[in-house]
Amino acid sequence: MQKILKHLLLFLFWFFIGNFCIATTLPSGYTQLEYIETTGTTWIDTGIYGNLNTSFEIVVQTTVAPTEDIRFVPFGSRQSATESNIMVLIDVDNKVLTDFGDYTETRLQASVDNIMNKFKIYNSRSSRYIQDLTSNTTHNNTESYSTNFTTPTTLRIAAVGPGFHVLQKNFIGKVYYVKIWDDNILVRDFVPAKRNSDNEIGMYDTVNNMFYTNAGTGTFIAGPAICAATATALDEQICLKDIQPNGLYLPVKYNNNKYYLMLDATHDYPIHQDSDNKLKIKVGNTTYNVHDASVFE
Repeated sequence: MQKILKHLLLFLFWFFIGNFCIATTLPSGYTQLEYIETTGTTWIDTGIYGNLNTSFEIVVQTTVAPTEDIRFVPFGSRQSATESNIMVLIDVDNKVLTDFGDYTETRLQASVDNIMNKFKIYNSRSSRYIQDLTSNTTHNNTESYSTNFTTPTTLRIAAVGPGFHVLQKNFIGKVYYVKIWDDNILVRDFVPAKRNSDNEIGMYDTVNNMFYTNAGTGTFIAGPAICAATATALDEQICLKDIQPNGLYLPVKYNNNKYYLMLDATHDYPIHQDSDNKLKIKVGNTTYNVHDASVFE
């Protein structure tokens, strides 16, 4: 019976190992995602007004090709093209653009191989670049801008606002992360995330420890959870997905020894080592011992 139990547990471990992950960036209660996907009605209000001291970095990938009638704005806010303008644009003819202040002075326009590729865009008062992460090519310029300004609205992720051209629309695609600096101080570090308590999809700001949800209508589409290949780390958050919620024993490794954890897949569990060098797992307000795999021999 003990051997049957052992083999059954090992089978369950290998069957579910692809769904066993460790969230290393976000606090308990959140699952980090590779990206969130916007629909054209979903967007994030960053709560930050752009100004001369603003700089940002964003990684995005459109899932809908722009046309002569629709061009997509993954990030920004502006009064007009020539005034108080911070913007990223996925344009027609395989072009990606970014502006700072006044487009006539700072615009960087990159002609890319494929507009459906994944791009990293950085912009500031003194330099900017567009990096095609799929083809590993980079376009940049170092045109400076010195006129003080404040954007008319807070900077938006995946949405246009007043001052945008009628053909410029809310972004439809994947957002991998967004970082915003003010005078070289990081003020927003947005990570795609799911709030586990209600499965709400949004972006978690690791600077201010705040979860930002959809400011528009509809819902974001969740990308895949970011998972580690093995569950060996202590003081990290163990997260499970796609496992039946009636609970499951799973083995983990610690100091090259295997352990079996009884886990309810509807929750996240902190795991730690106590002063007696024993591995423990906390479920709710109760901490349980984790037994060495030798008990199943």
